[in-house]
Amino acid sequence: MKKIIQSILLVMLLSTNFSCDHSLIDLAPISDNNVNNFYKSQSDFEVALTGLYRGLRTLYQPNYLDLFSETRSDNAINYFTTVSGGSYADFDNFSLNASNSNLNSFWVASYTGIQRANIILNRIEAVDMDENVKKNIEGQSKFIRALFYFDLVRLFGDVPLILEETEDPTAAFSHTRTPSEDVYTQIVKDLSEAEALLPDQVADSEFGRPSKWAAKGI
Repeated sequence: MKKIIQSILLVMLLSTNFSCDHSLIDLAPISDNNVNNFYKSQSDFEVALTGLYRGLRTLYQPNYLDLFSETRSDNAINYFTTVSGGSYADFDNFSLNASNSNLNSFWVASYTGIQRANIILNRIEAVDMDENVKKNIEGQSKFIRALFYFDLVRLFGDVPLILEETEDPTAAFSHTRTPSEDVYTQIVKDLSEAEALLPDQVADSEFGRPSKWAAKGI
């Protein structure tokens, strides 16, 4: 009986300790980059910017964005709509529904990219780095966020307009559709600010990145 009582007391003691000290289990991995140990230096933000560009790949890969545009008209044919059918043919046949995998991938990739842009823009001001580099990263991030929203609003009309970093995933349930006029207003604002931050000309080594004229053009 004495041993049983001692065991019960030990379990209660351990339970109390663990329930009170959340720091024992609320730890960030020390072997991998994460939100707690990243975004601390100029090089971190340069890496994050590369990840932001990666978000555009899904949207602009061949046989993808055209599904939402020319494929739905008589101006073009998408090879996959004929041969593969299914989720590709849904665009051509005007039989899209919410379960379409390509539609879902486009939506998820767009808001994943917007989240990455928001993280950069929300955190970069607190980091000490070369001022010209900081302006350039901000300009590119605003340009790309505007580009994501420009495609979204043209394809879907009213869409959620999210301009802050989402730290709690459950917050997504509170997002509602924003009138397209307000989305366009934000796009113009982002592009105007990007225009003021981006260089007149991009170096050959930076080919593919936007200049002020790219922002001005859109």
